[in-house]
Amino acid sequence: PLPAPVAQAAEAYRAAVEAPQAAQTAFSWQKLAVLLWLAGTAVLLLLFLTDYLAFARAVLRQSAPPESAALERLYRRAAADLGLRGDTLPQLRVSPAVGGPMLLGLLHPVILLPEGLPQDDALRYALAHELCHWRAGDVAYKWTALLVAVLQWYNPAAWLLLRRAQRDIELACDEAVTAGRGADYRDRYCGALLNSLAGARERALLPGARFARGKKEVRARLAHL
Repeated sequence: PLPAPVAQAAEAYRAAVEAPQAAQTAFSWQKLAVLLWLAGTAVLLLLFLTDYLAFARAVLRQSAPPESAALERLYRRAAADLGLRGDTLPQLRVSPAVGGPMLLGLLHPVILLPEGLPQDDALRYALAHELCHWRAGDVAYKWTALLVAVLQWYNPAAWLLLRRAQRDIELACDEAVTAGRGADYRDRYCGALLNSLAGARERALLPGARFARGKKEVRARLAHL
């Protein structure tokens, strides 16, 4: 065995040599984790942006202002029900590329309708719902919620909270449209919501505002109403 002073000196030397190596290994893992987070965030942002831009370009390219004066009057009536002036409303357009009424666009919002919708109370309720989204600035809120989820893409709770936020936004618009209305109005509004499910085919996470997204969400909204 080595004398005690020599053994202590050897141990101190070994510790001094191994400490930088351990610190370098720890730093490498931290650096790798940051690089993985940046890569995941960049990929998801690129996917969502390209998907959104492609969808928006496709539906707007195939859209046109409504040819029916009755549809314009119905739109103004829906706005008047909410106390909105006609000269400040989003542009109304009709497109065969959408499955149901929706609000699209952050800086230049547009309300899009499918072709061939009956011009009845159900459509007026849908238009009022989309106008509520526009008045509340919900498209901006949905973009913000999506960005927060993307920044925490590794956390399943972030995506669950995104879904919950989207549902709560829809519930708030339902409540705004039906506020102060009687049971008969609410029943007809719920019927319009159910009928719109057939065309709810757009991507669920795209940050636009739609009258109906899917069966599970609509079921929760009907229960709330």
